[in-house]
Amino acid sequence: MPVRRNNIHSAKVDEWEKTASKNIPPADHPQLYAKALHAIVRRSLNTLSSITVMVVMERVIRSTTVRYPILSKVRLNEEIIDFSNVLTDAPSATVKEALRAMLVELLTIFGNITADILTASLHDELMKINMQTPLKLSAQQTLPSINPKKKTRDKK
Repeated sequence: MPVRRNNIHSAKVDEWEKTASKNIPPADHPQLYAKALHAIVRRSLNTLSSITVMVVMERVIRSTTVRYPILSKVRLNEEIIDFSNVLTDAPSATVKEALRAMLVELLTIFGNITADILTASLHDELMKINMQTPLKLSAQQTLPSINPKKKTRDKK
């Protein structure tokens, strides 16, 4: 990942956090980051295929888990990125730091694979996120099943 792009996303995440976390207790910050990650995924599904988004999310989880093993408990399914085990099993400051790294990584990868075409709209979406933002993806914006059933072909 180019450092410059990562710094742009990191600065935007810092700006968002200052605004979005103003009146919430530090213990709720991880939940705020979880909502931000969902919102970025939701927005990316307007442009990218669900398979692309799923692959990117799997990569982000895998790469950030190296630095933050607590993220190995993140689960993906068709309607939600499940952070429940992460949000309850570690100190909130650790979880916040891990989810922040995941958010910056996600923005960086989406920027890289789209030649930054999505960057402005993803940053705009991020700036809208607050504690009232829902966690679920809409019915029209689902991710593919993690363990798709293999199709068997009839042999003739």
